[in-house]
Amino acid sequence: MGEGYAYNFTPTATTPFGEDGPTTEISYTDPCGNTTSAYLNPVLNAGDYASYENMSSLIGCPLNGIWTIQVCDFWEIDNGWIVEWGLFFRDELYPNDLWRINNTYLETGYSWSGVGIQSGQNGSADDTAVVQNPDQDNWSLIPYTFSATDNFGCTYDTTITVHVKPAHHADCCIEPTPSVTVTSNGGVTTCNPSATPVSTSPCGNAA
Repeated sequence: MGEGYAYNFTPTATTPFGEDGPTTEISYTDPCGNTTSAYLNPVLNAGDYASYENMSSLIGCPLNGIWTIQVCDFWEIDNGWIVEWGLFFRDELYPNDLWRINNTYLETGYSWSGVGIQSGQNGSADDTAVVQNPDQDNWSLIPYTFSATDNFGCTYDTTITVHVKPAHHADCCIEPTPSVTVTSNGGVTTCNPSATPVSTSPCGNAA
């Protein structure tokens, strides 16, 4: 088939297409190894060209429907190929909202997935998970995925990752420090115990 060239027919072009158009002489070697000299192989330059008939006859034609192209090969001594062809309409011919799509979402289309997600929580953007690190000595990365389905049935999702400390981490599971004050009054002893609160860091288990 050789190398294809792009030719555009526009209503504003003035250069004729065909034997009167601008050409470039290019040597060509076919798959069998036969070489055609450049002066015997003039190639019509790619670019914009005028049509033989006035395009004004197309004014008023509906855009939708079947468009047909008919080609007549000018040279009888060889064959010709059309790699592809198409129609390009002016932008102002298209409605402004031609491709507008309005996505809507209902809570019934929301869902969470991941380890420890509480059952029966689908249909809400809010959910609860009991996060537990299976590794007692190392950090764990636990993924959770939120999905939403729109009114066209298309589902979109995003994943967040929770970093959970191991249960044996130095910041986890701090034992309370007891403190007891003893007072005696007339033989009656009163104890007032207190303790330092346990750390609330998300270690080992988290909710």
